[in-house]
Amino acid sequence: MAITPPSHIVKAMISRSLQTSIFSLCWVLSASAAFACSPTRPDYKSLPLSDQVKQNIRQADAIVDGEIVRVSGYDYKNKREIQALLKVRKIIKGPSVRVFSLRLPAGGCEIFFRRKEKVRLLLSETGGSWAARETLNLPSPALSEAPGDRLIDNRLPYAKLIDKQIGIPRSADTAVVPWGF
Repeated sequence: MAITPPSHIVKAMISRSLQTSIFSLCWVLSASAAFACSPTRPDYKSLPLSDQVKQNIRQADAIVDGEIVRVSGYDYKNKREIQALLKVRKIIKGPSVRVFSLRLPAGGCEIFFRRKEKVRLLLSETGGSWAARETLNLPSPALSEAPGDRLIDNRLPYAKLIDKQIGIPRSADTAVVPWGF
């Protein structure tokens, strides 16, 4: 004979389960809204890539080569975001630190990383918190229309212009375009 718990316990269990499901769904939806960046449409008023590179290098608070040692995510047990960690291999501009903790700005498009990915990033700092904003690391537009319904990928030329402008080539194992682009 099965023992049935009192109805108020069943309601509490369902309620708690439902709350957890709703919370999880909201987090996934908000995360997907924040991360689901579509390529910008061509902006015919945008600066040439070389001017964008110069401007973004000036605006960057740090430029580093490094390796992603931890990807960002969410710790459900402690109910908090986990920031990505970038272990510095070379500092081109910015403070002398060994590891950058990269925040995920709310409501903005952010770069996805893979663990052990080697990257060159332009970073911005706000209130002691660092971010790899796509506005510094991605040309505008990232993809542009070409005759014949083709798209031109501006990311590789942009990355090469960054390397040329700072005068330091990337090591062979450093991604030209991070995985999240």
